[in-house]
Amino acid sequence: MKAIIVRNSRIPKMLSWFMEIGGITLFPFIFIRGEGDDRLINHESIHITQYAKLFVVGFLFLYLWDFVLGLII
Repeated sequence: MKAIIVRNSRIPKMLSWFMEIGGITLFPFIFIRGEGDDRLINHESIHITQYAKLFVVGFLFLYLWDFVLGLII
């Protein structure tokens, strides 16, 4: 599945409450702050593949679970 990349998006900045976010994937879009670089786009593209394999709800559950565990640790 090919992602739709939105560069110079305000969404990563709006979601940067706890830490600065350079990009975020919300299936099937990748929202990037500024122009982004190959490393960031590759990282976010991996999330598109994860969304496809785990379905949207499964991926969001695992991502949230991992985020909460990281906060606890």
